[in-house]
Amino acid sequence: MARTLGQEIRRLRQKAGFTLRDLAAALGISPAHQSDVELGRRLPSDRVLRVTAKALAPAGATFEGLKALDPRLGPEVEAWVQRTPEIAQLLREIRASRVPPRAVLQAVRKLKGPGPVN
Repeated sequence: MARTLGQEIRRLRQKAGFTLRDLAAALGISPAHQSDVELGRRLPSDRVLRVTAKALAPAGATFEGLKALDPRLGPEVEAWVQRTPEIAQLLREIRASRVPPRAVLQAVRKLKGPGPVN
């Protein structure tokens, strides 16, 4: 089952034995803010995400692993979409196909072959 960033943070928090209030205090944010993150009503800043990964490292958290679940595109990808209309068309066609995004991603990775994403 696909999980969201908030769901993964909650899973790791519980695995690490933190209450929501304990983790919020360790991160320097309010319990309400932490609750909103875990419920998907708010996305953490990169600073909060880094501190979260550090606090939850004993439960297996990494910044990279959490960042991979962040649905925001980031400025470099947004600029690429703005410059390349085919990207928006690609996303519309994937959505219309009803093929699960994970399956499309796996197919793209096979096409790309080994090595870093450019």
